[in-house]
Parts: sequence; structure tokens; C-alpha cells
Amino acid sequence: MVMIPFKRFARCALLILVCATATRLHAQPTLEWMHPSPQGNMLRAVTWTVDGNVIATGNYGTVLLSTDSGISWETTMFGLTDNVLGIDASVTGSYWCVADNGILLESRDGGWSWIDRQSITTKGLNDVIQVAGGIIIVCGDDGTILRSADGGNTWNTVFSGVNVILNALAAADATHLWIVGENGTVLSSEDAGASWEASSVKPGEDLFDVQFTDVSNGWICGTKGSIFNTVNGGFRWEKQQSGVNRHLNGMLLRNGGEGWIVGDGGTMLRSTNSGASWTALPALLPESVIEGLDANGDVFIAIAEFGHILRSTDRGITWEVTNATSRKSANWTTFATERDGWCFGEDGMILHTSDGGRSWREETALLGNSLYGGKAVSAQKAWAVGEFGVILHTSDGGTAWTQQQNEYTNILLAVDFVDAMTGWAVGELGIILKTTDGGNKWIRQESGTQDYLYGIDAISSQHAIVAADGGRMYSSFNGGSTWARQQTTVGSTLYWPSFVTDTEGWVVGEQGVVLHTTDAGGTWMRQDPGYGGALYVIDAPTRYALWAIGERGTVMHSTDAGASWSRSYARTSYDLFGLDFVSAGVGFISGDYATVLSWRDEELGGISPHPEQYDWRLSAPYPHPLVDQAEIHLAAEGFLHAPELRVVDMMGRTVAAAEAHATSFQTGMFQYTLQRSMFPAPGVYLVAVHSHNGRYSRLIIVQ
Repeated sequence: MVMIPFKRFARCALLILVCATATRLHAQPTLEWMHPSPQGNMLRAVTWTVDGNVIATGNYGTVLLSTDSGISWETTMFGLTDNVLGIDASVTGSYWCVADNGILLESRDGGWSWIDRQSITTKGLNDVIQVAGGIIIVCGDDGTILRSADGGNTWNTVFSGVNVILNALAAADATHLWIVGENGTVLSSEDAGASWEASSVKPGEDLFDVQFTDVSNGWICGTKGSIFNTVNGGFRWEKQQSGVNRHLNGMLLRNGGEGWIVGDGGTMLRSTNSGASWTALPALLPESVIEGLDANGDVFIAIAEFGHILRSTDRGITWEVTNATSRKSANWTTFATERDGWCFGEDGMILHTSDGGRSWREETALLGNSLYGGKAVSAQKAWAVGEFGVILHTSDGGTAWTQQQNEYTNILLAVDFVDAMTGWAVGELGIILKTTDGGNKWIRQESGTQDYLYGIDAISSQHAIVAADGGRMYSSFNGGSTWARQQTTVGSTLYWPSFVTDTEGWVVGEQGVVLHTTDAGGTWMRQDPGYGGALYVIDAPTRYALWAIGERGTVMHSTDAGASWSRSYARTSYDLFGLDFVSAGVGFISGDYATVLSWRDEELGGISPHPEQYDWRLSAPYPHPLVDQAEIHLAAEGFLHAPELRVVDMMGRTVAAAEAHATSFQTGMFQYTLQRSMFPAPGVYLVAVHSHNGRYSRLIIVQ
């Protein structure tokens, strides 16, 4: 059976950690989540802050902040690839997050920016809690417990007596603390975490969360629907009946007997009698893992897999998913302009945007066939191809999609058009179809192969090139009347070609293969991207702006015709399948779980993804790269004083700050001067300002 990389038949209940360390990549600050909103990584923890805001954390360095009770969200962490698993925001001016690989993060500005605090461990850290007197406790893998008695300035390891994963912390009061973990492990402390005593609950289920409403009354939840309750301060734990067999991951208990628990399969339970009985609420996300919840008054927020956020305004009685758009695989993306584009995917999913990705409309699929390729030639006209030879076409901007006639049922994996009339589609078992009348008639051409044909670049009405199995390429210089095999130096599957002229182009494939030709494929030379995984698509808006995407969130970029490559920070570890750059400055990427990312560089052209924010514009530094000093201008209409500009490294650590000076050319224009001496070392940094409208940042390279 031949593997089709653009299709995903199964969904995993848990995401797999693929980054062993917190990696500082060559970050591209304008690579942003467009769909789903605000992002699509698994969310792992949520808390209401002491200041009345909400923070949610999750996989691949995700940290989100909401200032309107969970209606809208801002991303406040950049460059981190570790899973952020626990958060405490109970102390004004000092919020803490913990992550894999011993990462400790602190925010002193309400969650808008985060400082990487020196850790004393590389073990995964799963939860954090602050108690009175500056005491902070952290728990993690292999029985790890860390304690600080001075607000996080210094840390000590505390002996736990166990060697299991410790998942969650709770405080009954300032001195009585609890930790739960694998194999029914329960740890208790009566001295604010200075020492711990181990016990367990039977049977030895893995335990995921613990909560106490006072020193006597507490609850634990875990695997297979297990709920345990104590009314005597943990002297004895009694099992309560949940009525479900799903893993239960997070809980919220309140004085007065009210309680809520969330878990796998969209499970949401509610109790009004201290857990004597639990009632299952309607499962709004039956295919998703719900990880945790928190509340402020009557407003509840729950967070889940695939970036789902649930919200209740009636004390958790009824819920809605605030970002309930499709999470099916977005196998391909194509844009006709910087504003108008589509994503095509699993089970016939079609997503359409007419505002550069700010919003998306799901358009009705005709047959439910999975779609693997597409091409938009204008804001009105586009095609999509997929399973059983389906070819769909719209001529009215996606209002209606019609099926075009194709007598062959081979899977079609790619389609490309030279103009609104001439195009090719390729796919399973060597099939090549061509149209010269906009798809009214598709005619099969003889390819001379039974290979799977994965990608095609229609360079002109006469010249097209196809990528295929086994390192093979096929080209035609006579409109497809004949196709000839081209020789390459590799034997691995090639997925996608992209040409910038009739003669110069690239193709990518398995095992990190990047091949380059300057003679229309007569010879192919291998280039080294510094990556050995699968690359599914390459796009070359110019020879000095190459992009390639692949498995596990891989995004590669070259500015020298492929001679060297850097890896861009993709914000996710999902497989990426679709790539389209409408110019050197504007591009879109799509992938698993309806992921859509955009890349924008205003210096190279392109509209802002947020037109309503035009009144705040941060210019690129000049001169750039920074050698001695550089200037940045901020357009802040209506402001008499500009905010402080912060310089942060790729881990989000503040390294410098700059004050603004009003310029002379108009009110609301401010100038910042950055000196080389402000930066600790050469490298890549972000400069950022915050306003009531959001966070604005620029990349700066310091030499």
C-alpha cells in the first residue's frame, strides 16, 4: 500500500513531544496562526489571574492571555518549543509557568511577557503553585519537587521519596499541600512543602488532578473515570462513582458542594452535592481531550485538545465552544491574491478567506471526498482535486462548487493551472489529466508510468514538470503530448516541484531531499537543508525567497537560492502539507487539524493581517542588520506618550528597553534608537511594544 502523505486517517488522543529541548530557532515573528483561532495546539492548563484576566498554556510553547473573560486571546510567548503544562497567577506581579525540560518562566507584567528563570533541573515540570510568604512549589517527572522560599529567586530540590510522574499540586491552606501522580501516588506536606509524606489510593490509578476546598475536604481524579474524596484531610480516601470510564484530567471544586470535572472524549461532569453524585453534561467535543478548567464568578473557561476553548456564563451548567471551526486536515492551500484563498482537506473540507486569513468560511463540500490539491487563479475561480478522481470548480468565489466530469477514478493529488483555461491534474498510478477550456473537458495524457505522481508545476501552456515516487521526475515541453523521465541523484519519493523560470527550479521529498536545477531538469544537484525528515512542498516566489514545509511543523527558508537554509519557528509540531506564497512577502501554510499559518514581511510587501490595527505601526529597524545603532519608528495615532519598547531574545527574556522620543514630522509618531551596546551578544532578537490594541513586534538581527 502506497502512503499518501497528504492524508491522515487517524487521530491520536495525545500529542507526542518531538522536541527534546527548548530550541532557539531562527524565528520569524510574522509566522502567525490564522486558523483555528487563536491557535490549534493542545491546551494543557488554564487559570484566572489575580488581576481578573485569563491565561491558558499548552503544547509547543503556547501561552495565551485574555483580558475579556475568554472572548478573545493574545499570544504572549514566542520562540519556545517545549510544552507549557502548569501555571499559577495568584500573586500580583509574579505569575509562573512550568514546562518540559525543567523550564521555569516568570511574568512580572500580567502575563504579557515571560522571563526564563534559571532552573536547577532538566526534568519535565508539570505544575506550580504559590503559597504565602513567597513560597513556590513545583512538581514534575521522576518524583521531582522544587521549592523556593524567596519568590523564585533561588530554588532547592525537595526529597519526594518516589520516582513517578507527579502531575498536579493543590493547597488546602498556606501549610497543607498535596501532590498526586502515577500509580495512585499521593504526597502530603504540613510544612508548606519543606517535607513530604507519601501515601497512595487503591487501586493504583494514574492521578491527574487534586483540589481541596479546606484542610479536611479534597478530591482527586484520574484514569478510567476514577474520583476519590476525603473528608478528614487525607487520612482516608473514598472512591466516588463518576458514571464514566474516560480519563478525568482536571477539576474545579467550590465551597457549597459544587464541583466540575473534565476529561477525555469531551467529558464534562457536574456535581451539586460534593461529589455524592455526578451528572454528565452534553459532550460538545466527543473527539477531543479536555485538560482543565477554571472560573471567575459565573464565567467558566475550559481548555482542550486542538486548541479548543469552551466557555460558560451560567456557572458551568451550559457551555459553548468559542472556536468550534473544523479541525480536519487542511491538505492544501492556494491563494489568488493576498486576501483571497482556500484550504482543501479531509472529508471534502473547504475553507475560504477573503480577508487574508483573518476569518474563514467553511463552504459546503459536495461529495465528502477528501481533497488533496487545489489551485486558485483569481478571487472567483478555483479548482480542487481528490479521492475517486473528483474535480471541483467554483467560478463565483466559492459560493457554489460544481463537479467537473472525469471518467477516471484514480486519486488526484495535485492540480495546477497556467491561466483560467489551461491546467493539469496528476495522481495515483501515473494519471495525468489536462484541460484547455477551464475544466469543461479533462483529457488523459499518457505518462508512461504507474508511479504515484504527487506534485506538478505548470510553468507554461507547453512546459510542465511532475514529482513522483522513487526519486523520479517527469517533464513535458509540448503541452503534455509526450512526457519524459528525468534522472535525479536520489531514490526517495519526491513530492513537489517549484520553478521560478523555464529553466530554474527545485523539488523536495523524503529524507530532507532538496534538488536544484538550472537547465529545466536536465541535471539535478542536491542541496542540504540541514534537515532529514520529509519535506512535502516547496514554493519559490523568487529565487531568493524559497520556502519548504514538512512533517512535525517543519518550515525551512532560504534567501540564497537554496545554498543555505534556516528553520523558522512554526508555532506547532503538526504535519504541514500546503504552501502558497503570493509574493515574496506574503505566504500561507496549511496542515493537520485545519492548521493555517501566514507569513508576512511588510518590507517585501503585503497587507496587514489585522486592518483594524493600522493606527499602530512599528517600522522595520534601519539600518538593518544593526551594527552600531538603528532607529525604529512607531505610528501611534492619538497618543501623547509612546510605551516602552522592549528587546527580548528568542526565549522571551527581556534583555533591554528603549525610551521613545517624539519626532517632528507629526503628532503620534515616535522614534526609538537602539544601540549595539544594549544587546548582550550578536544574534536574532525581537523588539516589541504593547498597547491597549495588542502587541506589536519586529525581528532585528544584531551583528
